[in-house]
Amino acid sequence: MLDEQAHKLYQALILVGLSQPYASQISTGKREPSLPLSIEILDKTGWDVGPMAGRTKHEIKVLREASELLYT
Repeated sequence: MLDEQAHKLYQALILVGLSQPYASQISTGKREPSLPLSIEILDKTGWDVGPMAGRTKHEIKVLREASELLYT
């Protein structure tokens, strides 16, 4: 069973539109979302997962810029 924090993250990921299996894998740490998806998750839920986890505001800004260059 998921711990409380993982369950809250799972619910937030479902609301973002992720499938239940993918949300479960991310919330339990079995998979890491891509940079663009981790930015979307941060923007929509406030959770910092994947490449955004534990980043400073400056690092987040740099990663956003890199994502825009790489993925658009």
